[in-house]
Amino acid sequence: MIENNMMMIRIEILDGPEEGVAHSFEHQKLLLGSASDNHVRLTGDGVLSLHADLELVEGQGRLTQEREEGDVRINGSLVFGESLLQPGDVIQLGTQSFKYKVVPFPRPVKERRIALLEWITLGALIAGAFGQVFFLLGTARGLRSGVDVELLRATPTPRPTPNMNVEIPTPTPLPESVIILPTPIPAGVPAVDVSPTASPSADGKSASQLTSEARVVSRNGEELKAERLLREALLLDPRFLPAKMELAKLLGGHAEFAESITLFEEVMRDAPSGSMTEREAKLELQVIRRRQQLLEETVPEVPKVIPTPRAPQILQTPKPQAPPQLVQEAPSQVIVDRIRMERFPESPRYDAFRMVHFNLVHQRGTPAVEAGDIKVVVNFYEQAGGKVQQAHIPEPRILLSVPEGLGGGKSIEGLSAAYDVPKGKGKPDQQYFGAVIQVLVEGKEVSRSADPVFLLDLMK
Repeated sequence: MIENNMMMIRIEILDGPEEGVAHSFEHQKLLLGSASDNHVRLTGDGVLSLHADLELVEGQGRLTQEREEGDVRINGSLVFGESLLQPGDVIQLGTQSFKYKVVPFPRPVKERRIALLEWITLGALIAGAFGQVFFLLGTARGLRSGVDVELLRATPTPRPTPNMNVEIPTPTPLPESVIILPTPIPAGVPAVDVSPTASPSADGKSASQLTSEARVVSRNGEELKAERLLREALLLDPRFLPAKMELAKLLGGHAEFAESITLFEEVMRDAPSGSMTEREAKLELQVIRRRQQLLEETVPEVPKVIPTPRAPQILQTPKPQAPPQLVQEAPSQVIVDRIRMERFPESPRYDAFRMVHFNLVHQRGTPAVEAGDIKVVVNFYEQAGGKVQQAHIPEPRILLSVPEGLGGGKSIEGLSAAYDVPKGKGKPDQQYFGAVIQVLVEGKEVSRSADPVFLLDLMK
């Protein structure tokens, strides 16, 4: 009899004297270094006596380096501290490298004999079941024998005697119909149209279809057409929340804050309590109000000037002057584009697991960036009660190195970073909020983006 397969660590040496040799370990934690008392001894240049340790926890590999003087690289990238591993990763300690794998390790289990107490318990259960059956059958037979059969015989129902003197009722004559003329409408009172309202959509599209079409045309830059489609969708269904959300975002982007705030408040009122729609509307409402406040603070009021009478002056032709030189700030070389948040609510190993995906785009007209000069910093945030703060997780700030260069308006797609809380260590009053992404070129920040955008105010 074999129990469920356990996992064991397998290491394949890729260079050095033991090149091509593979070792498998049942231990869940291995010590790596040049000393002879380590589980894996590596004799390459730059390998410390105890360089790092490799641990397998619930099938997930984890490499830990606690000393700063030793170099550790995973798939060519320099790392420090604790790093998660995937099967097939190439790990380099100093100048010697090996490949990390995970293989099943079957372990036999002895067959267990059924104890005497279990046999006795099983026999008692079977005897109890038969006893209940015989008791029920005996009780039923006793009740049946005590029933008086005479009382159960059917009594014939007497037939009704026919009555020969049947009186036929005389029909009552109906009153003569009276024609009622309609009352004329008094002059000055508008007539009420009670005919059925025609559908605002002439082509027969539903509110959902109009909202989807509005999203597409909005991404293509046709925002006026998108606004018309969304208002048409709300004419069809005034309580359709996706159309209200899209229209509120569109109006907020055009600085039409009053109508945008009203729509977001209606979404929060009509959405189910605690739903994602209510949370998104609440967050967007905070962003819109913050933008409105910043706009009101930066645009000063223009004082009213009362003209005073002046003496007549002789008009003179002004001398031509050179046009003023506009000082423009140099555009960012690299910007973040298309931030997408992905959530995994049923992750088996984490209480919270989120992933942020984004692209890097080079701005045309700016100098090209060489390979290795771009670094991206992803900062994760959480909401604790009513306060937004940096997430209390093992890696709240992740540094990503971009090995490719950028120039000519090209882009790098598919960059991502994960936000995870190990199972059992999360707090009930804290929840994931968002991420701020900083782009550094040669150590200098060139652009910054966030999802949601409101988080940018926290980084100032």
